[in-house]
Amino acid sequence: MDAMMSVSREFFRQPAEEKQKCSNLADGNGKDYQVEGYGSDKVVSEDQVLNWSDRLQLEVDPEDERNLAKWRRHPESFRVFLQGCAQEYASRTKKIRDLVLRSIDKLLKIEEDYFVNQISNKASGFARFNYYPPCPRPDLVLGLMPHSDSGLLTILFNNDNVGGLQVQRDGRWYNVPTKPHTLLINLAD
Repeated sequence: MDAMMSVSREFFRQPAEEKQKCSNLADGNGKDYQVEGYGSDKVVSEDQVLNWSDRLQLEVDPEDERNLAKWRRHPESFRVFLQGCAQEYASRTKKIRDLVLRSIDKLLKIEEDYFVNQISNKASGFARFNYYPPCPRPDLVLGLMPHSDSGLLTILFNNDNVGGLQVQRDGRWYNVPTKPHTLLINLAD
């Protein structure tokens, strides 16, 4: 995980022109938004609160659907590292996913592997790298706006005791404790 964090930092340290070469805006005018690539989340209204973050999102699974054009050549270490570890990353995240789903089966006292068997072998798996640049007015922006995750589950890697993640319960927001080199599992919608 340390190596993955190191190469992602290399990516975000590049000049904007280099990062834009793998933009998530395919047409250059901001209308043809793609999930994969570098940039920000899709803007859906003029009233939308914008996130103070950059991101790079890449599909890592299934392997035959990877868009290698988005896997930058510069810095070279980024592409080489990702190509080398993508399959291992996909395999390990599937194991975590299946462990969580089997635990839910057990808690609900339903057939073992019920939820695991609902997932296609072609289910998509993404790696998302977030970068939160220094902000001159943090009181006016959010790292990420309040949201719920779509899909099945999200596995978050906690880095360097950086806080900020919150969960909402009964209309109240709670800080999620941080601990370096841990994984946090979010069940999605």
